[in-house]
Amino acid sequence: MGPPQSVIRACMLYEFKLGLNAAWARRKIFQAFGEGVVTTRTVQRWFTKFKDGDEIIENAPRAGRPTQGPNEDFQAAIEGTVARHVRNFDYNSV
Repeated sequence: MGPPQSVIRACMLYEFKLGLNAAWARRKIFQAFGEGVVTTRTVQRWFTKFKDGDEIIENAPRAGRPTQGPNEDFQAAIEGTVARHVRNFDYNSV
């Protein structure tokens, strides 16, 4: 397993600030961390962001489902509802 993405991105920003192109930056990252830790296309995408003035290397928030599950109160309410329905189910009607 390679280094965290934030480390690779910091290296990309560093190489960008030195004036290297994306291909050279990828080679230098490979020298430091080994083959395959980042693709040329990924480095190019980040270099484009850096050129546009966006030097934030953290992940941007994404749309869609939240990564964390329901809170404990919500989970307890769901389990209680399921338990009530199971108790009230007429197994003879199946």
